[in-house]
Amino acid sequence: AIQWLRDKLLFFKNSNESDKLYLQASKDENVFFVPALTGLGAPHWQPNVRGAIFGLTRNTSISEIVKSTLDSLAFQTNDLIEAMQKDSKINIKEIRVDGGMISNNNFIQSLSNITQKKIIKPSNIETTSLGAAYLAAIQSGILKNTLQIEKLWKKNKFYFPKIKKNEINIQISKWKKIVKHLIDLNF
Repeated sequence: AIQWLRDKLLFFKNSNESDKLYLQASKDENVFFVPALTGLGAPHWQPNVRGAIFGLTRNTSISEIVKSTLDSLAFQTNDLIEAMQKDSKINIKEIRVDGGMISNNNFIQSLSNITQKKIIKPSNIETTSLGAAYLAAIQSGILKNTLQIEKLWKKNKFYFPKIKKNEINIQISKWKKIVKHLIDLNF
């Protein structure tokens, strides 16, 4: 979704500019973007649904669309967390993140706000590939178990929700209605 804003809509030249644009978005605008650019994946599994932007006004600018895009990634993550918690009957208390998106502090804060979870940002942002290397180290006997991996993992920063649960639940409810309507449209 961020690549689409950058490469197809030309909203910015570098993805890291989305962090600054997020802050410039008006709090009075109520824009929602469902980035189903290749359909809706888990947990909806609707490959024919297409993306849509809702709530545009004459005051809507690039900043609001960028903010709604970053927030949409957090809403989608929340949908997945809810599905995982329902299936596993386990309450997820924290999320560890990695990859390029974690350089965007406003996205990470949005993720914490929407999911109402503590977000842990690592010192090494490429922990996915590092995890694969750790598993290879276990398989080859260099490391004995996952407890040794835990000692190697280092946190950089914590994020905590800054929006009250009842306030964010209103936004989550809107998100779910919008997604449902898009699925029902099926065009």
